[in-house]
Amino acid sequence: MEQNKVKALVVKQDAGKLSTYLQARFPKDLANPNFALDFAKWCIAHQLEPVRDCIPYQGNPYICVEWLDRQASEDSAFKGYSYKVYSQQEKEALDFDPKDLVAECQANWDGLESPLVGLGVITIQERETTTERGTFRSPVVATHAQQMLFKRARSAALKQKYHVPAPILEELPYTTVIEAEYSVTEVTPLKGGEKSGEAAGEEKQGVGESGETISSPSKETPKTKKIGMSVARDPSTIKTINELFKACFDDFNMQPDQVIQELGYSSQSDISELPSECYQKIAAVR
Repeated sequence: MEQNKVKALVVKQDAGKLSTYLQARFPKDLANPNFALDFAKWCIAHQLEPVRDCIPYQGNPYICVEWLDRQASEDSAFKGYSYKVYSQQEKEALDFDPKDLVAECQANWDGLESPLVGLGVITIQERETTTERGTFRSPVVATHAQQMLFKRARSAALKQKYHVPAPILEELPYTTVIEAEYSVTEVTPLKGGEKSGEAAGEEKQGVGESGETISSPSKETPKTKKIGMSVARDPSTIKTINELFKACFDDFNMQPDQVIQELGYSSQSDISELPSECYQKIAAVR
């Protein structure tokens, strides 16, 4: 017999791209209940209040300046900030348009040798560009340019101190990564009708560090039990797309992208059927 030490990284479910988890690209997309639920879950995981503290912008969570201000006000090491508005000469030196508004914010904390500096810019195009109907393309910027200028500068400075990470592998739903180290025993085949003291075809077992029993395969691979609707669950209990993904993973070991492909859609946002109906369709062919 020969024993080999094996270390394995077992990923129970691969994480999809951020875009498959955070579907909302702009605030208007939050009218979709599924998008709004996913976005709210991510915000709550980071102790953010949806919409007030964070909004989706171009498919990514955008932290609002109000949240940054609140973090600074609760930080005992924070010593305040100051602004500097760039002169015409300073703007020209940095190749800004003379009509652009440019300001920097310097934020101070105890323990930092120098303040953190953030730059805020309001371009002339933002303030004056109009739509075909004659309205401003960025009405808030056009009517409150100075206020937005200081907000942008302050936000750029505070974000360097108060950072919220984007969703990563461990934060996505139904994802578990397990590292296991165990021994694999290779048994030398016996000749003729000799027996090894164990019944033919009996599984050999090893124990991992976590206490889980890991079985080496027998000569005949046991058939995988087919899971159907009657064994798995009542489809009517599946109300959301997230519950659909979780049910399909638990019952059929399917990843979200496999579920979407099985249903004949190209993305989660294209799914038009009820989650319970989707589950029934998948269970019928499994």
